[in-house]
Amino acid sequence: MRGLFWTICPPRETLVVAAPFGFGPRSAADLYFRIHGQPLLPWRDAGDLDRASVSVTRHVYNFGVTGETLADLEKIVGAWSTGSDLPTHNWIDCLMWLRAALPPLPWMPQAIYAETFFPTRHCHKRSYPPVQDIRPLADLGCPKPRDVDGAIVVTFGGIDTPFSTDVHRFSVPVAVVNALRKNFQFSNSGRRVVCCVPKHFAPNFLSLVSGTPITVLSPSRVEFLDLLSSAALVITQPGLYGPFEIFGRGIPTVFTPPATYTQLAQAIAFESNGIAGELPLLQRIADSVGPIEGNIEDEEPKIFIRLAKWLESHLESPEVKRTLTEWAGWALSGALVDPDLTARRLRFARIAVESAPKAGII
Repeated sequence: MRGLFWTICPPRETLVVAAPFGFGPRSAADLYFRIHGQPLLPWRDAGDLDRASVSVTRHVYNFGVTGETLADLEKIVGAWSTGSDLPTHNWIDCLMWLRAALPPLPWMPQAIYAETFFPTRHCHKRSYPPVQDIRPLADLGCPKPRDVDGAIVVTFGGIDTPFSTDVHRFSVPVAVVNALRKNFQFSNSGRRVVCCVPKHFAPNFLSLVSGTPITVLSPSRVEFLDLLSSAALVITQPGLYGPFEIFGRGIPTVFTPPATYTQLAQAIAFESNGIAGELPLLQRIADSVGPIEGNIEDEEPKIFIRLAKWLESHLESPEVKRTLTEWAGWALSGALVDPDLTARRLRFARIAVESAPKAGII
């Protein structure tokens, strides 16, 4: 079976699974159980799922796994479980603010939890089982005084969805790094820039940064949080977990253009809440791919195709290159650092986390 990561919660007969889309679902699961004083064992690939771990399972906590992968998981757990009943299934989702309808859930959950990065759509309050709001499972850390001489951290998370192509994975990160590199060619800036990419992306970027102050790293989750502690500025894609963790630490943040369906939806949500800042090319991309209404299963594959077409046909144009080069220059100079915006983002993240209830563990 493919399409998920898994681990167990040792003190309980609990199997935990997470969708493989970047660090977000796994870090959410880690935080969820840490909040309840039950740390998880290290994560493993789906291919390592074994009968000994599953046979004693009484509860399954599912962070974002749906569709055929969830159906396969139900069959495996049902076949290997030694209990008389199928284990309880609890589903945790970070996109209930976007979804117009629940996704395919062939294994019916006993409970559905919605992380309230943004307010849950009202239609889900009438679902069965009813959707229960919980706090966003992002580790906000503690705000600290800005280190104005600290590094600029550029981070590109995982973009491995079922519809991702190399256009989505690489085109925007490469365009951003090229724009940063071009600015270094015309300035004597001594700023240290750390570019964080998944390990399998790193070779694609090492040649791009040769002769510049940009260092390419593939940090672990703990190492990444350490990097944030000394960052003067973070340049990142418009995700969910990453931006909220950066906002919650009070670090000035600049968004890159979106490259995926959810990044575009999230960028629009940040914009509508007044916390997007200077987000280059957003309106042009949004106008090109059409409206997002939240019918994810129908919209996502179509918008991925439209995004790929736009990125392929526009990112190399002189006009877009000039736009990104100017934007990167403003970012490097500190011109995009707005203390009021940073404060609004900090309040937004803190309110989202502190005003929502915590879900219990069965």
